[in-house]
Amino acid sequence: MKLKCHWALSAINYKNNDRIAACPRMQGTLASIDKNVIPSSFYNNEGFKALRKSLDSGIWPDTCTSCKSYEEIKYKSYRQKANTTRWTDNLLNYFNKETGEVDFKALEYIEVRFSNACNLSCLHCSPQWSSKWQSILKNVEPTKDDYKNEVHNILEPASNQSWTIDQVDKLTDDLITNFPNLKHIDVGGGEPLYQKQFWKFLENMQSHPNLKNMTITCISNFNTKVDYVKLSKLFLGFKESVIRISFDGGKKIYEYFRNGKYDNIIKNIQTFKINNSTTIIEGTNTISIYQILDIENIINDLLEAPIDRIHHSFVQYPKYLSMAVVPKLKDLHAKTFEIEQKIDLINLSTTTEDKLKTKGKRRGVVKMLQEIRHVTKKSALDTNLQKQFVYYANRMDKIKNTSFKDVYGKTVEEIMYG
Repeated sequence: MKLKCHWALSAINYKNNDRIAACPRMQGTLASIDKNVIPSSFYNNEGFKALRKSLDSGIWPDTCTSCKSYEEIKYKSYRQKANTTRWTDNLLNYFNKETGEVDFKALEYIEVRFSNACNLSCLHCSPQWSSKWQSILKNVEPTKDDYKNEVHNILEPASNQSWTIDQVDKLTDDLITNFPNLKHIDVGGGEPLYQKQFWKFLENMQSHPNLKNMTITCISNFNTKVDYVKLSKLFLGFKESVIRISFDGGKKIYEYFRNGKYDNIIKNIQTFKINNSTTIIEGTNTISIYQILDIENIINDLLEAPIDRIHHSFVQYPKYLSMAVVPKLKDLHAKTFEIEQKIDLINLSTTTEDKLKTKGKRRGVVKMLQEIRHVTKKSALDTNLQKQFVYYANRMDKIKNTSFKDVYGKTVEEIMYG
């Protein structure tokens, strides 16, 4: 396989807008949720087979623009990351190069999103992924300026797809019966903890024959009222489990950016950990222009939070929230070095155990800063996208009755244009 890809050979990704794809970043559609959620019915359909055959021949499919664009700037793509951590050459034994089909034993990974039901309205998100955004924007009529500036959350259609409990049962029955080598499960949203389908899925999967060899990662805001004791016990059944909590901000910008209470996250983590010390609690920082403008505070708060690891990713879409709108890119590059030097492990921890945990979190921070520098080197300021961001920030303030200046100390125009 010339463009070796773990996702293409051994993964299924259920999106929340009637799309089934192979990986988290795939833009296209290989199958339809409305038609059938059962993996054995579509895993070797024409879409999946064409994807595999194209990559095998070394040709980037139109659905793989995210990885292609990352690799063009020498930034490690999702394909390359998965090939480093998940790939085994044994997968090729399940792959028929002529037909593009794979044996069901090849399936190792699924990601599923049962609904867009969510209790928060994060500024990089949209109604497609958040029911909260749907309620906020339901009476907002798009203006000419919204179209001109391509305001993603106002203009994107919201599918509002929600799985039935019967669909959840069919999915889990098929996974239990036909896919014995399933090893990794990722659950996203919306907000999974806010959804009855997620809880039914967790309960059903306790019967999978490979459960004790299986890992599960749940992406959550950990900021909703649910039974965290029950959750902690269900996660203990897996070989390994990870709760990836979307912080995407520290104490200063969290409420503004995500519309939730920062202290709730800390309290819910502590409740969970009392009953489950095995699950890894990971804090993630999704990096957009909003996070870059408060990056040092975010890092300090993540280091102090009761989490085990620190993770990050970059916002690629919409582009007006990406690194391409960051003013004074060279200054940011220098600032990341300064932040790295300020991280003082001795002052952050007192016990030996705390020091070890802090070292683990520090590795995540250093990686974050290094990758910010890498992307900075490969980015150039796009003044048109910058104008779009200024418009977007002001438009969202008006809709949500918030104030960029109250949070960041200056207006968005002052920060962007000096």
